[in-house]
Parts: sequence; C-alpha cells; structure tokens
Amino acid sequence: MKKLGHAIVLLACLSGAAVAAVPQMPRSIAPAQPDHDPAQLSNLFVASCLVDMAAGRTKLAEDECTKAIALNPKSGVAYKLRGYGYLIDRRFALAQADFQVALKMAPDDAENRAGLGQSYNGLHEYQKAVVQFTRAVKLEPKVAAYHVGLCWTQAGTGRHLDLALAACNRGLKLAPGTAGPLSSRGLVYMRMGRYRDAVADYNASLAIRDAQPSARFGRGLAHLRLGERVQGAADIVEARRADSEIDTLYVNLGLLPRFCADLAKACPSGFPVPAKKEPQAYPWLAVSLHGDPDQDFALAVETQRLELMVAQAARLTGGKGSVADEPPQGHREILDRLSRTVRLFNQLLPRACAKGRIKPLDCRPFYPEWTAHTDLVVAVDAAYARIKPVWAGVCAGHASRCRLE
Repeated sequence: MKKLGHAIVLLACLSGAAVAAVPQMPRSIAPAQPDHDPAQLSNLFVASCLVDMAAGRTKLAEDECTKAIALNPKSGVAYKLRGYGYLIDRRFALAQADFQVALKMAPDDAENRAGLGQSYNGLHEYQKAVVQFTRAVKLEPKVAAYHVGLCWTQAGTGRHLDLALAACNRGLKLAPGTAGPLSSRGLVYMRMGRYRDAVADYNASLAIRDAQPSARFGRGLAHLRLGERVQGAADIVEARRADSEIDTLYVNLGLLPRFCADLAKACPSGFPVPAKKEPQAYPWLAVSLHGDPDQDFALAVETQRLELMVAQAARLTGGKGSVADEPPQGHREILDRLSRTVRLFNQLLPRACAKGRIKPLDCRPFYPEWTAHTDLVVAVDAAYARIKPVWAGVCAGHASRCRLE
C-alpha cells in the first residue's frame, strides 16, 4: 500500500484542532469495477473517502471510510483517513481511537504517529503528543510537518523549550516561507518570554497566511506583555471573531489564567475580557470542561463524571463504587456506560433516601427508555437531572469526599 503522502499532517498555526492538507489518492486504491470481493468494495469506499475529504466534505468522507471499515476491518488506511477527518472536525477522542487502531496494523507509519499526536494535542495531553511526534520525526526526518508538530507540542508542555526551538528551526529549514513553523516558533518564544521575537514570527506567519486565529491571539498576548495595549487588544478581539473558543486554547496551554474574566488582575494589562456567554442548555458541561468545543468528548467526560457522582454517593451510604480510568469512546460505549451508571444509581437510591436528606420526589427510581439511537445530549441531561440532587444530598457535610475535579 502506497503511503498517503506527508502533506496529510500539515500542522500550520495550530488552533487546538488539526490543520490538515489532504494527500493525493494512492494509486494502489484507485477505483475498480465493483464485484463481490469485500476488500475490493472496501477500497472503493476508501477512494470515495479521499475524494470527499479533498473536497472538504469531511462528514461524507468519515461515512465512506466507516463503510470501508465495515467491509474490511483490517483496512488501516480507512482508519487513518477517518482519523484525519475527525481531527479536522475537532472530534479528538474519536480520532485518537482510530489512530490507535491504525497503529496496531502499521506501527511504523509516521502519518499514524503524527495523527495520534495531533489527537492528543486536541485533548490537551501535550506530553503524550510529544512522544508520538518524536517517533514520527525518527521515522520520516525530512518531513517538515512532523518537526513543526513536535515543536508545537513540546512548547505546549512548557518544558525543554530549547528542544522545541530546535524542532521549529528544522521545520523552517525544510519548508522555508511557510506559515506553520513561524507560528509555532512564535509560541516557543512566548513560552521563553521573548515577546519581541514572538511578535516578529507571528507577523511573518500572518503575512503568509492571514487566517490563523491562534497566531493572531498569540501576537496579541505578546503585544500586551510588551505594554502595547492597543495592538494587543485589537489582535485578541479579531482572533475571537474568527474562533470563539480561542481563549480556551491559551488557557489549556497555561499562557492565560483559567478564569481571566473573573481575575482581571491576573491577566496581561489591557487584556480585553471576553463578553459573558448566554447560559448553555447543559451548563455543567461548560463548568466541568471549561467550555471544551468538542461536544462528543465533553459528553464522554461528563458520563465519567456521573459515574464518579454515583460512586461517591454509594461509598458514603455504605456501598461500593468505582469509576473507569478513561472516558468512554463512541456513541454506543457512552450510552452503555451511562445505562450502567443509572442501574447503580437505582441500587443506592434506597440507602440514600433512608438518610432523610433527599427530597421525596428525587427518591423515585430512574428507568429511562433509551435506545441505540437516543441523542446522547438528551440522555446525559436526563441522567444529570436525576443523579445530581441525590449526590448533592448525600454529600451534604462531606464536601471533602465529594470532589469532581
């Protein structure tokens, strides 16, 4: 199988999501005449997946690759391509799962390593991303994108910034005149406190490609650190217009206080405090995940958070409870874990209500009518509405034993 082409991981000016260029279609999976061979039919769907992704139709591309996988579960190419589609759509947990499967089939594929690294970036697990990009660089040392990815993720950890700077310089040498290495090096300089150098690199990167909210926001922060309040505020406001979640990226990078709007003194002087958003339909997600833009990942983590509520309530009422190490992945696993949590909740309910701290209305057993097609947001909302009051009642007076962070 021909490699998909290194352009698939073109990490130019990261904004918390993958910025990928889609490769040319591999000659070895060019469309053939349909027949009854599942592998051949799978290849047709992979080819369609490539065409749709090249045209920017990522949802269709994901669907085509899913069909290819159903016909041929050993199609590492289909998993890889669907993973990159998920990256573009910021569905990082799903991308991570696909690249892990692809790597089991092709552990020495640099594109799979870089894709998994970029998935970890989206999940803010920068040290794990460093490991994957380091392996990608060793496998394909002449690919600029992998050096740039390593630079950015190493900067994301805030450690070994000399290594991050060296990786960016190698990327720039391999791909001179491109925006990605300059933007990523700007982030490294921000970490180093070399704000004037950061502004210079961000200027150069934005001159090459203007549509980079993360570079513009970074330049704004650098201007503010230099006391250039007008330029800094203008850049930050403009970056927010292009990406309403850009503050979250810099919060997770540790370059901005998490509650900057509430702790104005901790923000750079002149920092424009973002306008308060209207309350969301599911406000606990925003509180617990600090507004993570990926709803699928948010729902998976909130499912795990509900497990923790039930486990804590069970232990405080004389029962036992445990929580899985990782959030569930995919619609079916989330719903399965949620259903299990509800069953355990119904088991602890008599003990919890016997303590007299729960309102009678909240002591009714919870029997949701969920199917395989139930909307996850609706399911999580319903479970939260029933579990939260009981958990809060049991935990009254036991705040130290009921932490959700």
